Amino acid sequence: MGLKLPRPPHRQDGPWAWVVLMCGVLHAWLTHGFNRSFGIFLPALMDEFNETRGNVALLGSLSVGTILIMSVVTGFLCTRLDVRVVSGIGHIIRCCSLLATALLYNIIPMYFVFSLAFGVGGSFMFIPVMFSIPRLSGFLYVFSAYRYFKKKRSMAVGMVTAGAGLGVMTIPPLAQYFVDTFGWRDAMRLLACLYVGSCVCTLAYSPDVIESTVRSDQAVSPVQPMDKESKKKHLSEQFDWSLWKVPKFQIAAMSICLATFGMYNAPIHLVKFAGEIGFPATRSSFLYTYMGAATVIARLITGPLCDSPRINVSYINLSTQVLAAISVMLLTQATSYAHLIAFSVVSGLADGAFRTTITIIFVDAGGSRDKAAIAYSQAVTVTAIFQGAGPPVAGLMADQSGSYTSAFYMSGIVLLVAAAVRLVPTCISKLRHIKQGSGAEELEMSDNPALGGSGGSNRPSFVVTRL
Repeated sequence: MGLKLPRPPHRQDGPWAWVVLMCGVLHAWLTHGFNRSFGIFLPALMDEFNETRGNVALLGSLSVGTILIMSVVTGFLCTRLDVRVVSGIGHIIRCCSLLATALLYNIIPMYFVFSLAFGVGGSFMFIPVMFSIPRLSGFLYVFSAYRYFKKKRSMAVGMVTAGAGLGVMTIPPLAQYFVDTFGWRDAMRLLACLYVGSCVCTLAYSPDVIESTVRSDQAVSPVQPMDKESKKKHLSEQFDWSLWKVPKFQIAAMSICLATFGMYNAPIHLVKFAGEIGFPATRSSFLYTYMGAATVIARLITGPLCDSPRINVSYINLSTQVLAAISVMLLTQATSYAHLIAFSVVSGLADGAFRTTITIIFVDAGGSRDKAAIAYSQAVTVTAIFQGAGPPVAGLMADQSGSYTSAFYMSGIVLLVAAAVRLVPTCISKLRHIKQGSGAEELEMSDNPALGGSGGSNRPSFVVTRL
């Protein structure tokens, strides 16, 4: 089953590539922006259903977690259907989920209609790219930058990244405007309309692409998609859990799982927290604009840094965890809007650098090209559980104590523990070598299996750091 465009195949860096890129920027804008907008709806849903912070935060967390937990099922569907069909179904599910959620008057059905259904739709939208581009794992809109561009691929990836940041900057204030003007129910109906236009743009992602070389005098050859047997083999590899026996992968995954548990609690509860210290939601929603801008800047800076042979990716990753920990604990002392802006900027910088580096760390831990996508997809699936658990736990602690102070301190402590998980094995190894007095070479962070980071010169060539 598949869809055919009128005049395939298309040439890399050609006119159609720019059409596809614009569609990719739109997808990045919508998906990242909406995923960060749930904090806008949290106070309204609490008031509507008279529910606690923890119960309402669970709605958004389940949705985000379901996206990645469902990746294996989505992958199976991609071996049977055209990826555009799978993504189109995802758009329809998400649109229907928002429309149906607007009709509910009890929070319990929302865990199925919004959290699970919206998450499944998101998985159908995002995961298919790993079957469109063999051995590449990521979001569908990255397809526009990677598959359709060669000479200007870095620029295309940068534009897609900017689109994602622009979504975080613009959609939360837009959602807040809808909520203030029309109510949260009509706000969801209006946002559902955006997925209709996004679904039409999915048709542009044709797999029929002519891969041209940089030199114009060389011949071109079509990019061949995986055949049926290759797709089955690729799917079966997703259940290969042998990587979890590798110490480097184990420790990296343990640390990053803990970090994701504490990293996103404050952003989800930010509007509610700001309201409790005296700032209206209309004003607080613009904090996501500062956060999104900082995220874009961090991604654009971190990518080139990670390419440098003098920079160790693990140092950057650990620094983001410590920075995020300090910022979220200081947030408990916020008394002015300037304090909230400062937190939003620091949190955005930490998130942008953190997301860029964990991609590299997990791919490096996989070792070979064949294992890289498996390592990344499995690790992200597991971290999704911790990321989804963090905001509800933070909300529950805030409900029990009556304020966010204990919840934010807990988030900061967990982030510091996550950093320590990576550092403690290194310290133990160094102390052991000193005690033994051996002449063994000094253990470096880049070589220690507990850290798994390496400079750009040692990284496999297939790792695209700016993603």
